[in-house]
Amino acid sequence: MEQENMTQEMSSEQAQPEDGDGNTAATADIVTDDIVDNVEQPSAQTALETELQETRDKHLRLAAEFENFKKRTTRERSESIKFSNERILNDFLSIVDNLDRALQHAKEGSEGESLVQGVELVHKQCTDLLARFNVTAVDAVGAQFDPVVHQAVSQVETDEHPENTVADEFQRGYRLHDRLLRPALVTVAVPKSTQAVENENTES
Repeated sequence: MEQENMTQEMSSEQAQPEDGDGNTAATADIVTDDIVDNVEQPSAQTALETELQETRDKHLRLAAEFENFKKRTTRERSESIKFSNERILNDFLSIVDNLDRALQHAKEGSEGESLVQGVELVHKQCTDLLARFNVTAVDAVGAQFDPVVHQAVSQVETDEHPENTVADEFQRGYRLHDRLLRPALVTVAVPKSTQAVENENTES
């Protein structure tokens, strides 16, 4: 019996070191995991900071490019507006040249017929140039008065023109395509008054 107890005690003593070795191994595993975690965390943080910096740089580049685009667009638009009439003005120069020549001939005492022909030539050049840019004259004399395209500046009692038609034109009106550039300044025909008719009959 005593021998059996001694055997059990020896077995217990031999088992204790094994438990100690197990605890040591578990502790070593925990320490290793902590070291790995500490190594991985700075690496992930560095990657995140790098990505954030790249995103910030990309945003700054896009902002700079957009600002340059706005400046370039503003400059091009300004130049386009500034020189938008360049072609028209250049075409008008030849008309001015012909006017200069007509005036020069008039000063030199040339015949009146030549001056008239010169002015007629300039007038034709003007109307041709306007037509090239789709500018057309508004119908006036003889047309029915239209307040959309005609501006009445006076009335005339007459039986030579139907009532409410344009009897005379002071200034020609023009359209650009279908848009009115300016109305024609006109005189509108109205029927003669009874007194005017009686006066005419008396005079006749």
